[in-house]
Amino acid sequence: MLLSKATGRHFAGIQGLAVAMVAGSVVTVPIALATTGSRLFGPHVLIAGLGIALLSSVAPYALEMTALRRTPAATFAILLALAPAVAAAAGFFILGQTMTIHDVFGIVAVICASIGAVCTPPGEPGGRQKA
Repeated sequence: MLLSKATGRHFAGIQGLAVAMVAGSVVTVPIALATTGSRLFGPHVLIAGLGIALLSSVAPYALEMTALRRTPAATFAILLALAPAVAAAAGFFILGQTMTIHDVFGIVAVICASIGAVCTPPGEPGGRQKA
């Protein structure tokens, strides 16, 4: 989150995101080529890959970078911790997916840990300040 905020400060718009996506592609494309061969360059695969990249990476990260520029890091951290709960609710209401009690406890634990980390003053563990 802090690196994303720094990237947002150093690059205008979503240029930092573009650099990160190119860097990620440089790492993953050779591995994909080694495992799939030339099938990776089929038109259907390329179109599907572009759609997946836009919907799963570019759009969410662009929105996150915009939000990081406009909100304090602590507020953004809490909102980001709510993401699993929102995803689970969407899965439940839109897709009809069910959640186990372990899923619910896991989501609650992530949210509580994030809120605790944001609300705890900096310093030693437990929030105690150094003398």
